[in-house]
Amino acid sequence: MEARQVEEKIEEVKQVFALSTEKAEELYEDFEKLRVIADEAILKGERAKSFVLPAWKYIKLFYAMIRDYMDGSYTSISKKEIITIIAAFVYFVSPVDVFPDYIPAFGYLDDAFIIGLVASMTKESMDMYQKSKKTEKA
Repeated sequence: MEARQVEEKIEEVKQVFALSTEKAEELYEDFEKLRVIADEAILKGERAKSFVLPAWKYIKLFYAMIRDYMDGSYTSISKKEIITIIAAFVYFVSPVDVFPDYIPAFGYLDDAFIIGLVASMTKESMDMYQKSKKTEKA
C-alpha cells in the first residue's frame, strides 16, 4: 500500500470512529441497547480471537468495565472515557469497516487498531478499574 493510500485509510478510520462516537453518546444512557452492543462485541471477539489476539485482553476488560458501569458497581470513570470505550465496541461490531472482516490478514486490522488506540487513551482508567477489582477480591 502506498503512503497516500495509507493516509486515506487512516482518514476513513477517523471518520468511521467519529460516527461510532456519536452512536456511543446515544448508547451512554440506553443500557438496554448498550448491553446488546457489549454482548455482540465480546462474542465477535471470541470468534475472531486469533485475528485480534493483541487486542483480546482489552476487549475482555472493556466488556467488564461496561457491564460494571451499567450495573452501577463501577462509576469511577469519566463520561468521556466510558463513551470512548463504548465507541470502540460500536466500531468493532459495526459491519461498516475500513477493512472488511472477510479480507484475509487485513480484515480485523482496523478493529484491533481502534481497540488498542482506545486502550492507550484510557489506560489510567483501566488500571484503576483492575486495581479496584483486585481490592474487591482481597
